[in-house]
Amino acid sequence: MSQGHTDLLATNTCMKAVTTILFTILSFSGFAQPSLVEGINEFSLEYYKTTVDDSSNYFISPFGLHLALGLVNEGANSTTKTELGTLLNIDGIPDIKLKYKALMDKVVNKEDSIYLECLRWSPDKKAGKNELYIANSFWVNDRIPVNDVFKASANNYFNSTIEAFTTDNLDRANQRLSELISEQTRGHIADISPVDETTEVSLVNAVYFHGEWDTPFKRKQTKERKFYSINGGTSKIGYLRATRPYRYYEDDQIKSIQIPYSCDQFSFLAFLPHERHGFQELEQMVTYEYLKAIVDSSITKQVILSLPKLEIETETFPKSSLAGLGCEKMFTDEADFSRLSDKPMKIGSITHKTRITLDEKTTKAAAATKVDMIVTGYAGGGDPATPPAPKIFNADHPFFFCIIDNRTSAIVFVGRFAQE
Repeated sequence: MSQGHTDLLATNTCMKAVTTILFTILSFSGFAQPSLVEGINEFSLEYYKTTVDDSSNYFISPFGLHLALGLVNEGANSTTKTELGTLLNIDGIPDIKLKYKALMDKVVNKEDSIYLECLRWSPDKKAGKNELYIANSFWVNDRIPVNDVFKASANNYFNSTIEAFTTDNLDRANQRLSELISEQTRGHIADISPVDETTEVSLVNAVYFHGEWDTPFKRKQTKERKFYSINGGTSKIGYLRATRPYRYYEDDQIKSIQIPYSCDQFSFLAFLPHERHGFQELEQMVTYEYLKAIVDSSITKQVILSLPKLEIETETFPKSSLAGLGCEKMFTDEADFSRLSDKPMKIGSITHKTRITLDEKTTKAAAATKVDMIVTGYAGGGDPATPPAPKIFNADHPFFFCIIDNRTSAIVFVGRFAQE
């Protein structure tokens, strides 16, 4: 696992998050789909805690990984399918393909009911200020027979394009793969591990998020101050600063804040331990039920906020982590992907690459995941005259954060900022 380190940008003007996931296959909620969303969120936080290390900054999209594995699951059979269903928390959900399609249709819809209601009260809000883009692509070696039913499922339910390649023209295939990922992540991820002569099928998932703060931070308020790293060191970094109402939660161990994006379609949630050395304890406490309870208990308070500007890039290889979570069969010669192809296959590698930038105006994030399959052999307000003192959220030491799609309650990205 290799991870980039975080640079703090003084001149960038937006937040973006991007992720890509690549699988290479070698041959031998009060919402329309609450159970699926809850399964994704539980998987996201369990996967995060399993893969994060002790000291580095970390940023991933288990949401994107789940969608990619959901497509892999469509090609699986027998024990391989059972293990995937358990890992993804989708066992027992009827019509799961329809649930995936409904979720993807909802998250990519820019003009949803929240946005339209927002326009009624704030006509100045422009369409396209927020964007969550999800795409799958299915890369097939032309010598591999792929079942028509699987192709139809990939296209109809998982928004997946079908791309053919030949082993005698891998350069062209990899150029097209890189171009597609760069296009889908708006240039934030330009490359990912290439296909090679052993690759029979690759599934690529890309997630791109562009979110404009509902109320932008003022650049003139950004100041450099100390950050106390997880390793005990300190450094000076730029902090976004504001005093305004936010949804806020506090108990004897942590404090949490929700910062809305335009029209409240998405939220940036940060969780900060009171103690500078209490981060890893907080991190292990975080489960979906714990996070949900905090969000449900949050109330609007006046808050003095100081939040670091961020740029984090991470590349991970989830194969061993997924096997450690009990999904082992798909990586062995006993893998059964007979609903994908009559030719025996197993998953040979998985690559997950992510990037986030956060500044005064926006957040931009992206992720790409590639799965390669190979040949088997594989509150009270008080007296109005004396308003309560504002709460203070000063993120000058390590904190956990996530980006949530408020329309579905899906956790799209998860991360930590731990050192300069």
